[in-house]
Amino acid sequence: MSAAVIALVVRSRRTVRQDEVTAGPPRAEPPSGPPAGPPAGPPAQWPPAPILGTPTEEDLRRYTARPSVQDSPGFTALFEPREPLEPAVRRRLTRWGIAAIMLVALVGGIQVLESAVYSKPAVVVEPSVTVEWCPGTPGPDC
Repeated sequence: MSAAVIALVVRSRRTVRQDEVTAGPPRAEPPSGPPAGPPAGPPAQWPPAPILGTPTEEDLRRYTARPSVQDSPGFTALFEPREPLEPAVRRRLTRWGIAAIMLVALVGGIQVLESAVYSKPAVVVEPSVTVEWCPGTPGPDC
């Protein structure tokens, strides 16, 4: 019940805020006249000269577009569609693939089991301390 009241209050506050935002002062429209500022002319080139220098004829020849290697007939022959495999071959490949996945899962499970069971942290054994019950006599009988 209280959750419903809280949700109702939050919703009503949000709608009031949205109404205030949308009912704010009217926006000023931009002036429709020409823009104020310097007269529009051709923009000045910056920097006046290319920073790395003007390209030579050899540079321009080196960067001209050439046919791509991927358009050659030898390259496209690699990606031509092949004839589909026979059903028997597909079943055999599927079986071998499933067997390989199961083998990997089995080996992984064995590794997890081995590390969980047999890989205990090393326990440091301290030498035992002998306690003398009565000075000069060994054992608990004094």
